[in-house]
Amino acid sequence: MFKYHAGYRFWVILILLSMVTVHAGRCEQWLQHSIGDTITLEEAQTYGLFEDEEDFFVLMVSSGLKSDIAILNIQYTEESQKPTENIVIHASTINLIDEWLHWKNQQLNSAELKPLHAELELPEKDFTGDLLQWKGRSFVLGTTYGNLEIPVQKVKKHYLEHQYRGYFRGEDPNRTRLFFAPTGWSLPKGDGYSSVYEVVLPGFQYGITDRFSIGGGIFPFSSEQFAMAWITPKFGIVENEKGAFSLGIFSTFVHFNNGEDPGQENEDSSNSDDIQDANFGILYGVGTIKNERNAYTGGLGFGYANGNLSSSPMVVIGWEYEVRRGFKLLSENWILPGLDQPILSFGGRWYGKRLAADFALIRTFDMQFLGVPWVDFVVNF
Repeated sequence: MFKYHAGYRFWVILILLSMVTVHAGRCEQWLQHSIGDTITLEEAQTYGLFEDEEDFFVLMVSSGLKSDIAILNIQYTEESQKPTENIVIHASTINLIDEWLHWKNQQLNSAELKPLHAELELPEKDFTGDLLQWKGRSFVLGTTYGNLEIPVQKVKKHYLEHQYRGYFRGEDPNRTRLFFAPTGWSLPKGDGYSSVYEVVLPGFQYGITDRFSIGGGIFPFSSEQFAMAWITPKFGIVENEKGAFSLGIFSTFVHFNNGEDPGQENEDSSNSDDIQDANFGILYGVGTIKNERNAYTGGLGFGYANGNLSSSPMVVIGWEYEVRRGFKLLSENWILPGLDQPILSFGGRWYGKRLAADFALIRTFDMQFLGVPWVDFVVNF
């Protein structure tokens, strides 16, 4: 039987967990550097910042009025009588600065490191090369055409290949999902993707804000006899560099017409008893934590059908392991009410900046064959 009271307990638990997670997330500043939120004159000299400005005194980092904006606050010595200068940059550029400072700090400590390789997206063009220097007001990018100096405020997005144990890693642009289930990460504002699952199930997801995204899809072979569509709103509660937690709904709408073909003349074909509409889906909460190469996802959800909420939860457990640049192993596993055994999956993801493809095998413990193939393709935009 479906009961409402279990759903209330579910949401109360999720809200309490999210409050604890939000409090824990606030213990760390979202905008932070390896050397802190303030860069002193001594630190600037160590890292080679503002070398052409003798009157430089201190750089402070602060958040802007909008979530996608940050501010570099440059202050000069009192003797110079120069006014404070504010440089408005994209908030994600702070992460790029932080990565370079961390790399530079290791290099200063005699670590043998390869240069950071990055792609910087500018309003007029994208550039790829080695991130040689952050100078304070600009980045120096070593490309095949020579060294380019790019003002920090011009960088819209960046794609950084992180170094790990002698090779470079590239961030998976599809980290908001496993094979099918969502993870705790949120889509940034303006980012999105279109997908095709198992060749016949198209879908999309788009970030309305940095915390809220919405998507959906339509069964491509829908007709007057059968039609199906779904929507997938998702709201991020908390997110930082170590993990994220989100709430969401996967809601499906189905239309059945069991009568005669509408093209045939039959006065009984419009009988309302032959037409049925249904709405079912999942209310869920999901969290993800990560370290250098692994990410772990756990989710709890309750199914519902036509306004009635299940009293038994379903559980999803996921794991990701980055093998090398552009390839990771994934596992997505479901424990569903009414099933004696979990549904298991294991496979891989091949990905670049814009495209990704997943392949996996889905099975239960007692299957007599290897598993059911899962294939999906995703285009990020």
